Amino acid sequence: MGVSMIIDAHMHIGSWKKENKDYGLDERKVKELLKKLGIDKACILPIAPPELFQKEDVRRRDLDNQRILEICEREECFIPIYWFNPFKPEECRRALESGFKGLKYHPDLHLLPISDEKLESVLKIAREYEVPVFVHTSEKSSESSIFRVHETAERYPDIVFFALHSIDSFSATFYKAKEKGLYELDNIYYCIGGRSYLTELKFIYDNVGAEHIIFSSDLPFGHPAIFLKYVELLTDDEKERKMILGGNIEKILKI
Repeated sequence: MGVSMIIDAHMHIGSWKKENKDYGLDERKVKELLKKLGIDKACILPIAPPELFQKEDVRRRDLDNQRILEICEREECFIPIYWFNPFKPEECRRALESGFKGLKYHPDLHLLPISDEKLESVLKIAREYEVPVFVHTSEKSSESSIFRVHETAERYPDIVFFALHSIDSFSATFYKAKEKGLYELDNIYYCIGGRSYLTELKFIYDNVGAEHIIFSSDLPFGHPAIFLKYVELLTDDEKERKMILGGNIEKILKI
């Protein structure tokens, strides 16, 4: 596609079992996939098994971030992103000191929207370390609404927010987003991935431009080959493709 570096901003490594079948991928398989598709780097996270969402005490819903850091220390193609627990904000500081390049939050896991005041400590740490905050978005719950990200981004204009698989989250509301001012903020980036529709991606592209769209797949739930094709279909402009596929996130992560 004529780009210098391709970076997938959202991949999970680890076991994810359902009905006794493991749909997850280990680091070897992910690395092989990157090579096959010509992807230079990927931001990786642990994967949340279904049973974690059933754990009664939401304060103890933790993930194996340490394994992600160890993988990234061995493999230069991976960039570690820390999946944080909002009830343990100081662990975010330790994570960033140890080498993580961003913070990820899943509102449905801890039953708090990103806009909740309980997350202020974490957001202040993100601002202090100048790292982006990756936020799971979905229309399946009010906690994960894209509009919660918008509300938070307004309060923290100096923090970059990645709205993960946000094209998917717009399946019922993306036409309303413009009237609510969603596209007016420079610190929100819209990530491809999940169950994204090409029509919705084009709509967002028409409103925010290539400068605010990020290539990502949400592997293993989405596949990067699909979304590489989406970018190819989205624009014929090589400069814009370069921004979406790697340039935008390179600049933010200072790679």
